[in-house]
Amino acid sequence: MLNQDLLINQSTTNQHPLIESLKQNGYKRVLAIRVDLGMREEYQLSCSFIELQEYRNRLWNNRRHNKIFQHCIGWIWKIEYTYECNYHYHCLFLYDADFVQSDVFYGDEIGEYWANTITRGKGTYYNCNRYKNQYKRLGIGKINLNDAEELDNLNNSVISYLTKEDELIRDAVYQDGAAIGISAKNFRTSGYSNNFS
Repeated sequence: MLNQDLLINQSTTNQHPLIESLKQNGYKRVLAIRVDLGMREEYQLSCSFIELQEYRNRLWNNRRHNKIFQHCIGWIWKIEYTYECNYHYHCLFLYDADFVQSDVFYGDEIGEYWANTITRGKGTYYNCNRYKNQYKRLGIGKINLNDAEELDNLNNSVISYLTKEDELIRDAVYQDGAAIGISAKNFRTSGYSNNFS
């Protein structure tokens, strides 16, 4: 099993390395599930970058023991900071579409797992797949990796958003680190992992 959690620094015009790996490992179709994971309003201001990062690590590390991740073959994540809702994650979970078909169901299952188990009731989520009919260039749901248009939508509408550099998050992370006396220089704000079985 290959499990890597790497920085993303490639151009959005190139195919993302995770997608390239999936194709090289024989995957033809994926179920792309976009879920935003954050904290309920009453916990947003008290949740630090480090605490949210610990929740993310727990989510990914617990996947081996949770059947909702049984056919998850990778994910891409990005932490974002806004003044309205503080720190939150934008995530793309990729499933083997030969085994998983219901993207809305899995998006809700991931979100509920985050909200109720990972954060112990402090979390909230937004399942983008529930509202996928609102997107002009659909890059979520069932994606045929050999279909140029579907692959382009996944890479250039979804993944490019998750991998673009964000100065606001960098500033917020540095301030958080300084407030507790640690250097935030090496904190990552985006990444990906694959999980081939």
